[in-house]
Amino acid sequence: MMVGVHRSYKSSGTLADFVDWPAKLGLPNPFGAQGWPTIYASTGSSYFGWDSDNRKDEALTGIVLEENVSWARGKHEIQFGGKIRKEYNNVRELQHAQGDHYFDAMWTALWSPDDGWSYPFTGSGFADMLLGLPSNFSNWCQARYAPIPLTSCGVETGKTIGGNSSLILIILP
Repeated sequence: MMVGVHRSYKSSGTLADFVDWPAKLGLPNPFGAQGWPTIYASTGSSYFGWDSDNRKDEALTGIVLEENVSWARGKHEIQFGGKIRKEYNNVRELQHAQGDHYFDAMWTALWSPDDGWSYPFTGSGFADMLLGLPSNFSNWCQARYAPIPLTSCGVETGKTIGGNSSLILIILP
C-alpha cells in the first residue's frame, strides 16, 4: 500500500505599493488597505480597467491512498487496484480590499425624459472618472481561508496473456 501526503503553500500578488492611494484620490477605504484601487470606466462599447495587485495565499494539501495487487499463473497475469485522493485546499484572497470602483457614464450621458434613462452612447465613463462622479464604490475583504474540498476515486484492473496484450479499465465515480 502506498500512502502519500503533499502540502504546499503558495502566495501570489505583491501588495508592494505602500501608498494610501484611496486617501490621495478621495475614495472610500474602510479596511485601510494600501495600494492602487481597481478602477473601471466604460463608455458605450469601450472599456477601461486598472486592476490592483491583489494578494492571494493558497495552502494546498493532498492525501493519496493507493493499493495494487498482481496475480501471476503461467503466462497469465491479473492486476487490480484502487486509488483514493482527498484534497483539502484552502484559499485566501485579499480581493479588492483597496477598493473596486466603477464609472459607467451615468453622470455625463444625456438624459431621456421619455424612458427615465440616458440616451445610448452619449456619456463617457472616463469623463465621469475625471469629474470624480462614480456609479459604484465597493470594498471587499475576505480575510480567512476558504476551504475547497475535493475527493477522487479510481479502480484499475488489467489482464495480460502471454506477455503481449493488456487491457486496463479505469472507472471514476
